[in-house]
Amino acid sequence: EVGAQKMEQLEDFPVDVEEVLADAQRTLDAQAQAAAELSAAGRETRDYSAMGPFELMYAVADDVLRYTERTARLDVARDFIDTVNWSEPLIILLLVFHGMMFTAAYNVRNSPNANIGMIFILMGLIYLSETLNMLGAAHWPKFATQDYFDSNGLFAFIFYAAPMLLLAHLLLLRLCVTIAMMAIRTAQLKQREERRKKSS
Repeated sequence: EVGAQKMEQLEDFPVDVEEVLADAQRTLDAQAQAAAELSAAGRETRDYSAMGPFELMYAVADDVLRYTERTARLDVARDFIDTVNWSEPLIILLLVFHGMMFTAAYNVRNSPNANIGMIFILMGLIYLSETLNMLGAAHWPKFATQDYFDSNGLFAFIFYAAPMLLLAHLLLLRLCVTIAMMAIRTAQLKQREERRKKSS
């Protein structure tokens, strides 16, 4: 009698058991197909249980990279690089400009005031990237052979803003290290002064 009541309760339950089983079968079929595709691509599925810690780390990293290659379409970056005309005067000018900025940053690396000034200059130039992208989109035939200036600003970010952003971060990191070193030196000098006062 208790078993019959439980069966009645299950029949009243709002879940379609056949649909759940069908979903589970579809999931298993999809996993089997993915494993077959991996094997067809020349890579067997790995048995992680038999691996040591370093072997396991390498295998997981390799699997993640291979999965990323399949899903993230890393060849998009290669296609972008191939579409850029590297002999274009605009591209050469931007590369020379960034080379000069990195050289200038290297030359003023020991001056905190110059580092701060350069960070502000870089931030101002990065702030202008959207305006420069719009101007470039309007006037590109005057200085380029193709229109690099899309509405998303991808070219302006990659070739103009990103190197300066990297340089600004490096300068800021250098400045933080300098400030930390100055704080350490100041604390050491205070300790020496206190010791000298105690000893005299």
